Amino acid sequence: MKTTVFLVSLLTIGIVFGDKPEKGCGNNPADIVFVLDESGSIWGPHFTQQLDFVQSTIEAFDVGFNRTHVGVLTFGTNNRVIFPLGKYTEEDQLKKAVKEIKQKRGETYTHLALKRLREEMFSPQYARSWVRHVAIVITDGESNYPEETKKEAKLCHEANFQVFAVGVGTAVVRKELEAIASAPDLVFQVDNYAALESLRLRLAWKACEAPTTPPPPTTTTTEPPPQMIEGCSGQSLTMRASMRRTWPLNSSTV
Repeated sequence: MKTTVFLVSLLTIGIVFGDKPEKGCGNNPADIVFVLDESGSIWGPHFTQQLDFVQSTIEAFDVGFNRTHVGVLTFGTNNRVIFPLGKYTEEDQLKKAVKEIKQKRGETYTHLALKRLREEMFSPQYARSWVRHVAIVITDGESNYPEETKKEAKLCHEANFQVFAVGVGTAVVRKELEAIASAPDLVFQVDNYAALESLRLRLAWKACEAPTTPPPPTTTTTEPPPQMIEGCSGQSLTMRASMRRTWPLNSSTV
């Protein structure tokens, strides 16, 4: 199953009528995980703007039990699963849970967040195998271990996650964003957190457009038909064996 990291692709957000767009991914549900930087380099009000952006982006998806599921993972020195995929299946529940996130700060250990994304967030325990897997990674700077981040991103790509990389501010390294993202067109950069809102619909569209890879076909073993060997008045060997099993054990008939 393919998975996606935070550079968004939406398959069908629909047409905008006035100021209200159609909900995205309606007929093409997805499992979408936001991976949010909460390191100490982010000023408190800017972290709140990041949460506001996630809440408004959630509004663009058709969230529901059989629709799109959303999970959130944050990272600093440690990483935290705020809530896994499928825990909340109503938009209001998701937005409330995001709004209540408190920043823990720390270093920028992006590699560990990507590792947990792959091993836990998109594990069979939470992710659905028949929908697209999209990860949206938002960060404001270079990770503490760039080479490890690159390796973990590669493992996510090999697991077929669709990964989006969003860089905020002037401290981000474009080369690292490109390593995190699954493709060059899944990299986004903005000058500040207030500008994230301008990406909302573009990211939502991209997330829904992420390709879905069907689960591998189930292999079934079909036994070949029994080989029919003619003989003994046209009866097959199979038939004769069946007949013998019905004879009494003490029969003397030949």
